[in-house]
Amino acid sequence: MERVAVIELGSFTFRCLVVEVQGEDFLVLFRDRAYVNLAAGLKEGRGELPLAYFRGAISAILKFKARAQDLGCKEIFAIATGVIRSMGGAKKFLDEIKKATNIKPIIITGEKEAQLSLKGALWGLGRRQGSFCVFDIGGGSTELGFWLQGSTYFFTIPLGAVTLTDSYLGDLPSGSDIELARQRVLQELSHFKAPHHQELIGTGGTMISLAALKKGIMIGDITPESINGTRLFGAEIKEYAIKLSNMSLQERAVLPGLNPHRARPILGGIAILGSILEYLGHDQVIVSFFDLMEGAIITYLQGEGHEFR
Repeated sequence: MERVAVIELGSFTFRCLVVEVQGEDFLVLFRDRAYVNLAAGLKEGRGELPLAYFRGAISAILKFKARAQDLGCKEIFAIATGVIRSMGGAKKFLDEIKKATNIKPIIITGEKEAQLSLKGALWGLGRRQGSFCVFDIGGGSTELGFWLQGSTYFFTIPLGAVTLTDSYLGDLPSGSDIELARQRVLQELSHFKAPHHQELIGTGGTMISLAALKKGIMIGDITPESINGTRLFGAEIKEYAIKLSNMSLQERAVLPGLNPHRARPILGGIAILGSILEYLGHDQVIVSFFDLMEGAIITYLQGEGHEFR
């Protein structure tokens, strides 16, 4: 049977998903991530990516490629999202990636990213009827997609968990820092008129981390089945915002269910999440373990894989 791999180059993490095609569906064989943190690298280098971060990016892609080939993948495609869209040397960076790995990532727009996340989340939750908003909190941007009985709308804001934390919150934010971050997110959201929808669904590392914290799931025990469909309520999210912002970085790093790499950007992610609930008028959100990675595979299975070449 055909086996396919997709690699995502994100602002904070690089990820890989390998599947076996089974008719119109697929079986997940392997998924992994590497914390490359290009957003921090670009900030450190003032728009230029330091060599150490570039080497980290190459290392992660080569590791993913080797695993995909070991599993028999003939098709490996890569998509670039988040801060790569806006970095000045994006073309040069991706050309160097191609030279080093023989994989040429394709930059997708924020709207396309939202579309893939919507497709992956609705597939993963088995949603077929109704009206939904799916948002994906990334490291350098946040995408929102709306499904309204077959009609779709997409938009993106240039704020993610890493960039918001770096710009407004830091390691131990004050109340005024948190309020400034909230206002900044709401300002970006106000540029778009959100259509009416019934259900709010969230994807991304922030959402998975909060679901794991709520359920007391250790990092090594996190699975799609343990996370997917978890419901987070507005009051809980506010409690986590207060609790985590009053903890030191070291204290957050040892919390069960929170990957130490996410101990810092979780603050920005929660600020974005709370602002989305406030702006859209929801008091709860459903967590989807599945996102643009599965959405990209579904797109490939639908015969639209040329978009990623």
